[in-house]
Amino acid sequence: TFASADAANGWGRFRAALPVSRRDIIAGRYTMLLLISIATIVACIALGALTNFLAGSVSADFECLPAIEIAGICVVTTAVMLIIVAFVQPFLIKFGNVAGVRYAMIAFFVCAFALIGCINYLAPSDFLATAGQWMDENIGLFVIICTAVALTAYAISGVISLRIYQRKDL
Repeated sequence: TFASADAANGWGRFRAALPVSRRDIIAGRYTMLLLISIATIVACIALGALTNFLAGSVSADFECLPAIEIAGICVVTTAVMLIIVAFVQPFLIKFGNVAGVRYAMIAFFVCAFALIGCINYLAPSDFLATAGQWMDENIGLFVIICTAVALTAYAISGVISLRIYQRKDL
């Protein structure tokens, strides 16, 4: 990938020699990822609306989604991806691209298995069905909660990444 090629060619050291602070480097990375996420939401909403229009005009059996549901789906899925990015970024900054991805995957699976275990043993048996029903009934609130959690995780990740990068010997 481009990131691996940059790492192999010493881009990190070159970037550190530029008249830009380490804080600006991390802020630039996180800002760019956030802007890409916003662009993703806009593109997904446009594609969802286009799909509704095209499929609805081709087949009378196609049930179009309301615009609010398309927007909600796009925002929530992008929020989930932003949480994953927030989880992975500190590993990439600490260990580099190759090792960072490996360590992040290990940590992600450990956390995922722990969460699944907690839900399996601590939650009532109908927890997932009840949660799904609540999401259907409160889609607006669910989208707001997902967005708030994603942005909070992203901000915390940015602070952690900045601390790691400021201490890192380039």
